Amino acid sequence: MAVSKIRTNEELQNPDLNYFIAFNIEPTETNVKKIEDALNEKRKSFTRTVTATSTRLNELKDDINEIMLNDAVYGQASDGSFSYTPKSGGRKQEAEAAKKFYLARAIKMAESLCQSGYIEDIKISELAKRFYVTDKEILEGIAGLLSQGVELKKVVGVKREIAFANFKKMEDHLRTVGKKDLYDFSGLPETATTSELLAKQEALYTEFSKKATDAKSKGGMDLTGIGKVVFKSDAARKEYDVYRKTKVRVWDVLNNFSSSGLSTINDKVFIECIDALRAQAGLSPEEAEKELYAYMTYLKISRESTAKIKIQVCPYPECGKSFISQQGSRVCPNCGKPLEIKCWNCGEPMAFVSISQACPKCGIAPQNQQQFDIALKEFGTILKTPSASEVEIAKVLNQLENIVPGYEQFPDSFTSKAIHTAKEQLEKKKKDDAARDKINEKYVKELQRLIVNKAFFEAQQLIKQLKNEDPTYNTKTFDDKIESALKNSQQMVDVAQKALQSNDETQAVVYASKALEVCCDFPAAIQILKSYPPKAPCNVVAHIVRNSVKLDWQVTGDQNAITYTVIRKIGSAPTNVDDGDIMEKDLSINTFEDVSCVSATAYYYGIFAVRGGVVSSVSVTKDASVLFMDVKNIHQEKVGDSIKATWQAPDNVKAIEVYKRVGVIPPSVKEDGVQLAGSNLNGFHDTDLTDDKNSYLVICKYEYLGKEEYSKGIKVSYTRFRLPCLLQNIAITSAGTANEFHFTCDQPNNGTVKLYTSSKNIEFAFGEADDLSNFAQKCRDLQEINVSVISGNKLYFTIPEASILWLYPVIANEQLYVMSQPILINSVVGIESITAISKNDSVMIEGALNANARNLIAVISPDSFVQSIEKSSDKRTCTADTFRNEKGLYISLKPGIHYITLFAEFNEGGNVFYSRPTPLPEVIDNREKTVVQYALTYTVSTSAPYKTKIDFKADVPLELPEIDLVIGYPKPLSKNNGVVIATVPSGQLKKKFLKSGYYYSVEQKVERANSMKDKIALFFHSDSEKHIQLKPVIKI
Repeated sequence: MAVSKIRTNEELQNPDLNYFIAFNIEPTETNVKKIEDALNEKRKSFTRTVTATSTRLNELKDDINEIMLNDAVYGQASDGSFSYTPKSGGRKQEAEAAKKFYLARAIKMAESLCQSGYIEDIKISELAKRFYVTDKEILEGIAGLLSQGVELKKVVGVKREIAFANFKKMEDHLRTVGKKDLYDFSGLPETATTSELLAKQEALYTEFSKKATDAKSKGGMDLTGIGKVVFKSDAARKEYDVYRKTKVRVWDVLNNFSSSGLSTINDKVFIECIDALRAQAGLSPEEAEKELYAYMTYLKISRESTAKIKIQVCPYPECGKSFISQQGSRVCPNCGKPLEIKCWNCGEPMAFVSISQACPKCGIAPQNQQQFDIALKEFGTILKTPSASEVEIAKVLNQLENIVPGYEQFPDSFTSKAIHTAKEQLEKKKKDDAARDKINEKYVKELQRLIVNKAFFEAQQLIKQLKNEDPTYNTKTFDDKIESALKNSQQMVDVAQKALQSNDETQAVVYASKALEVCCDFPAAIQILKSYPPKAPCNVVAHIVRNSVKLDWQVTGDQNAITYTVIRKIGSAPTNVDDGDIMEKDLSINTFEDVSCVSATAYYYGIFAVRGGVVSSVSVTKDASVLFMDVKNIHQEKVGDSIKATWQAPDNVKAIEVYKRVGVIPPSVKEDGVQLAGSNLNGFHDTDLTDDKNSYLVICKYEYLGKEEYSKGIKVSYTRFRLPCLLQNIAITSAGTANEFHFTCDQPNNGTVKLYTSSKNIEFAFGEADDLSNFAQKCRDLQEINVSVISGNKLYFTIPEASILWLYPVIANEQLYVMSQPILINSVVGIESITAISKNDSVMIEGALNANARNLIAVISPDSFVQSIEKSSDKRTCTADTFRNEKGLYISLKPGIHYITLFAEFNEGGNVFYSRPTPLPEVIDNREKTVVQYALTYTVSTSAPYKTKIDFKADVPLELPEIDLVIGYPKPLSKNNGVVIATVPSGQLKKKFLKSGYYYSVEQKVERANSMKDKIALFFHSDSEKHIQLKPVIKI
């Protein structure tokens, strides 16, 4: 059998026969001379060591030279023969194949490292460098292991502000100049600012440079250079401070190991270093571990054991040391105290490694106990506070419940019982308060009214009734006032009775009146005054005052304790004190205005004096008082392109006449204007306008005693309204950073757009026109924001960072404004620097989560990124602690297209709110790739258009998207390497009778080619198509 001069399909899958790998050539190498040298050097070894691989590579020598040196591709020519086409990208294809082999090896080795339960990112980087791939590609390859619990330890990846090499140089220079550290060298305290320390390095450099001949001065100059690096920023200074504070217990220990030729440390030393970093530098356990790994990496030291470990901190404050968690360990190895306790809430045994660790049964953490006790005590205090409202008490109870969410699921737990008792206490208080409110409604309000009116005697009787119904009610405040008033009135009455015994009528009346001034219903004082009736008023006069009647009268006789009562009668004068309706009583002045009159009605009035329940005779008006009133509450309605006014018509009016004059001066009499047709008892609507400004005289017409009577008339001036149209199709879009926005709407009509904000959602008459003069009062809680006008219907604006506000769009002109419904805008950034690693049926999302976030929520949609979390159904949530501990959010996904939007959830003061939506940088498409074979046949023509035929075949039915035909020479490897000459329409691959698979064929006519050497390649029209792979074959 003849030996094949090209590799078989099976050999193409063998990495040993990949030409870059076989000849130890980097896949990135493109220098032909270097490649040729490498080929020749390797071939020399074939004669010394003969293997099956070396023998086969000798047989493939021509193929190797064509591909690696001539960049050729072996394929079918237009005449049907097979040959090499130079400069067609053969070398690149071979390099890509080599990279795939290398990636497979790198992933396999990474998987092996993961068997210890963790893998360091530095190992990932080493593998990536060794096998010519990227860290990301390896991480994607082991994503499944990472999702199953393998820990990715972050050892590198965070840029150090200070190179470790500077630490050794620094120590040498410090010894030379005889200083302890850079602060001692700078002559400044540790409290100095970073900028002060940096400036000091400049000054010291100048000083040392003047005498740079001795070693000390040279060392000082070099040390200022390092000092500039250390004090260039607060971050760099922090790195130095950590090193300085822990040098003896961490850096020196590790450096001694390294300089002694030791490359590993045991776990005891590892933990001691972590505790030193925590205690002396104030780092968290996570920060300490990360810093320690950075030191170890630089000094080329690793842990003696490769087993996965978990660093824990003793939860007892008096210990607080770090230790490596061992399975089954129940006590702290440092202090011996238990790491398993009974849950304070449900009593269930639980691991105690952190005061924030939740009980596995009830979900309550030890740290919640103190919070709960404080809140429970606060509830007890406010429950006993008389001035506390039910709303305030319920708020404290709600805070108590928020500390232990889900407590209802464990009715026997301490918190459940405590909250149940608290709710019972609140219900009892509500019942007690309701009973007290009933007493208050029935007695207390009336008592307050009686005391204000000085009816203390009646108030005393009401107190007795209240005590009979509720003996425990505290009436001391009322009792003191009543007792004092009754005592004072009795003293006055005693003096009045002595005056009566002396036949001194005047003094008796004076002191009885004084007693009634203190207590208006004191029986003994009323009895005295009944014996001495008051004098009747005289000269009662009535005056018509537009829409009311004013009465005046003269008083006669002694006025002590005298009040006056006004009565009114329609049609005739009152004949006695009971002949009429009482309009007012207990008047202490001699004037009264009746504002309850009705037009075209004859009123007569009577006045009589009252003292101690004794009345005088009645004095009456001689003539009837008749009013012909004007309309009330006249105002212009918000109607465009006309003037419409409405009013409140007076009673008994027969007609209302309106007279118009163009301009701002109203008619004074009918003859000054033109009567307006169409007016009625409710208003008028003037549509015949020749000017924006018009004035009107409105007169009411009456019939009284068979004659026509008219009111004086109301004069008004109005301006025609131009109604602003409600803004339509409002949209808010991002304009760059998180707090920059664009506002757009349809072109506004009859007004200018203004934007206002508020921290709360306020109710307004949205969509209704209102006077601009009312805006300042009605919208006083809104703040106008500065906008940049891009066009009449597009504005640019910003809001404060990390804020959530309601935006109120307004269109206004010089007369009116119309407000649109508010829109919630959000500049709170929940997560930044997002990366998403998609692997098969999952995605790992990493990023910088807002430090104040409580939860991270991923909303998954099949068709678009979402703008609101409320309207979403498929949500995946993880706590902020979980996100940080697990270095991201892991989501399992079904095959398909997924638009993932992230929201951070916050809780401040019991109020839950969300960050602005943050979409992933790209759509996740994890549909399984379907291989579609195709056979392309054509005969190139340079003289006329020619036909191409493409046959497609797949194992499953599918919709084939549009495909571009790209021509060029050599054969294009991408659309950018050639010219698109046609686009094949999309088509459905269908079943054929008695044939396996699914088929689709299409013929496409294309324009003549430029050269007979031109080749046609197929590429998807859309660059986003990822779930279909095209594979060329000779024939379908």
